[in-house]
Amino acid sequence: MHADARLALDQAVAIGAGEGEALLLLAWWTNSRSQGIGSASITAALQAHVDALAASLVGRCVELFDRLLGGYPIDGWRLSRTRRLQHAIARSSP
Repeated sequence: MHADARLALDQAVAIGAGEGEALLLLAWWTNSRSQGIGSASITAALQAHVDALAASLVGRCVELFDRLLGGYPIDGWRLSRTRRLQHAIARSSP
């Protein structure tokens, strides 16, 4: 697993998600984010589980994933120079 994805999962656990919940939310976020996978079958498989979680936890994890992983395109781990700078700034924000 990419180090930044592992960091995002660890931080999701640190803010109150269980390990399975963090992984579920990462998969859901990857599917539903802007220019994400957008698969209806993934949404169907995950949505009921996400809906069972506290909305505040889902919101905090989405913000976390947006901040730590949002600079990456959905199809790879290579950041442009501008995205690398934005990513570095986002990682240093609380």
